[in-house]
Amino acid sequence: MGILIILCILGYVATLHLLVRRHLELNLFATISAMVVVLYAFAFLGWQKPAAHTLFYLGLGLIPICGYLYYARYRELAKDLVSPGIVTFVVVAVLYWINFKDIYIHYWDEFSHWSIITKEMLMNHQLPTSESYSSIKSYSRGTNLFQYFVALHTEPLEGRFYFAQFLLVLAPLIIFFQNLSWKRAYWGVVGVISGLFLVHVFGLGVDSLYVDHIVGLYFGMAILAYFTTPLRWKELGLFIPILAVLPFIKTVGMFLSLAVVCLIGADWLLSHLLFKVGKQHNSPFLQLRRLRRHQKTWFAGIVILLVVAGPFASWNVKYRNELLNISETFGLGSMSWESIENLWTGNLEDFQKQTVTNFYHGLFTRPVSSISGNFEPWKSVRESLDFPLFAGSMVGWTVCLFAIFVVTFFSQKELKGRLRIGLVFSALLVGLIGFMFMLLLSFVYLFGPYEGPRLASFERYANTFFLAFWLVGVGLLLHAQLPQGIWQIGKRAYYVLGGWVTLVLVILVGCTPRVGLLAQDTDRQDLRALMHVQMEHLKVVKSVLDQDEKLYVVFQNTSGMPVHVIRYEMIPRRISGNCNSLGKPYYQGDIWTCDWPVEKWADALTDYEYVYLARIDQPFWSRYSSLFHSSTQGNDFLFKVNPHPETQVMLLPIRNAQ
Repeated sequence: MGILIILCILGYVATLHLLVRRHLELNLFATISAMVVVLYAFAFLGWQKPAAHTLFYLGLGLIPICGYLYYARYRELAKDLVSPGIVTFVVVAVLYWINFKDIYIHYWDEFSHWSIITKEMLMNHQLPTSESYSSIKSYSRGTNLFQYFVALHTEPLEGRFYFAQFLLVLAPLIIFFQNLSWKRAYWGVVGVISGLFLVHVFGLGVDSLYVDHIVGLYFGMAILAYFTTPLRWKELGLFIPILAVLPFIKTVGMFLSLAVVCLIGADWLLSHLLFKVGKQHNSPFLQLRRLRRHQKTWFAGIVILLVVAGPFASWNVKYRNELLNISETFGLGSMSWESIENLWTGNLEDFQKQTVTNFYHGLFTRPVSSISGNFEPWKSVRESLDFPLFAGSMVGWTVCLFAIFVVTFFSQKELKGRLRIGLVFSALLVGLIGFMFMLLLSFVYLFGPYEGPRLASFERYANTFFLAFWLVGVGLLLHAQLPQGIWQIGKRAYYVLGGWVTLVLVILVGCTPRVGLLAQDTDRQDLRALMHVQMEHLKVVKSVLDQDEKLYVVFQNTSGMPVHVIRYEMIPRRISGNCNSLGKPYYQGDIWTCDWPVEKWADALTDYEYVYLARIDQPFWSRYSSLFHSSTQGNDFLFKVNPHPETQVMLLPIRNAQ
């Protein structure tokens, strides 16, 4: 049951609260992150299943122990556990479990990669090897490990994968409740709703196994947690698992973790140089010399840097390169300064020049959020007003974000508060520019002539950083109003507050078919039917094939997605990787169809035991019918590959294969 997973997490939160005595919501954020880090560490050593069981039962066992300690010795701390943040976490998580526990995967990369990895982990109880069925083997495994942990202790169903992913989303959003009592819990409610809203606007919502929005969420909420929570130097240790988990989610998390460390360091230096000069009016330069006395702080910074760099090194150097023997799928390591110079001088191939042009044009005109593309009222306004701000583009959203930071800046009465707001905005703006430049390099040099000019998944990649930027902006704006309280702001605040919450809920429910906690689930059979995948045929295929036998799948005029669906359903049996559609291309840009002569396909079939005709047409049958036995009937779909002296192979219907 999902409630046991929630109780396990709360066991660690309660234990950490006994040690720290403060920042309960930050403890929750750190606990979820630490669980992923621990799972990875032991999986790396080959102890994935024992570690998962130990972590689960230890968390449950800590509940009665903490209950006794709170009752016997720390009664004054017990009431803190019933905080609005923790209660919200439990209630929302339970609601998600009730509504989403039976849903099934439905996105491209979930069939081709993300769900495959978790499914393999549940079969093999280890990190994936080079023999993995995943189409992308180089990505980090943090979210998959947590999905494995949850499914292992509930049921190995796809709905459990989504529940685990939602817990990873919800835990950092609870930071909006930090330092709030029940009397002002409405600010936390507004924050969480706003966070879920932004996850949908700049991500795929709360029913996706993709990780781009998870990276942006952890990056942004780590910054927000630091700048809205009064911390002592030793409490910075709570950020160690949060920063360490980012590289486990995706490789780019390594650089985002370092960015958070640098931002924390810059804020610390700013505080010491400008606001701790002392009564003698010492110059900032003399104050800078005194910084060397803060050995504990310097030591904490070094530890954080090592912890952040460790996961990156363990995965990228040891596991990926030595055990998997593969390179990063979209790594920038192969680029040089010459590549950057060519970008400025225009010494590029034609498709690369087109990619650069499309990229710059897309910054002003291409919608980067699901709201811009799917919410009909906004879409009509966007089409009627020919101005970048109304295009829902990167530039338009950045202008809105700048306005939020301006309001937040002038809400601060003290100089220190304004300087900190300015520091955050400046750092994130520079980071956004750098992030987009690296994204441009990727499209130009790594994505190739097909995906590059099309800016494939531009919105999803760009929104990794943009989601973080918006979370920090909205969070700081809400935090700036906390000292005033809603009564001091005035009764009009109720209308503003109610209007904002209503608008967000309307958009979450109405702008796409699958959004938020009120989404309608897509039935598994209906989804496979949309892909023209016959599940009853696959049951027959599974019953015939042994797990070590290989299957060639023919799916004519495909977009690639149906083959990924079949591959996912057939695990652990292997199926053909490419050229699943045969003959003349069906349309311009058809990269899925291979124009093979009969002899070439026959030669390829010698490596397979069976052929599955998932969908064929008359052009396929006209060209390749000579390879099929004369006993073939129109309703045959599974064939045994038999050697033949003239045609190399002969495909015999499985009903006659014996």
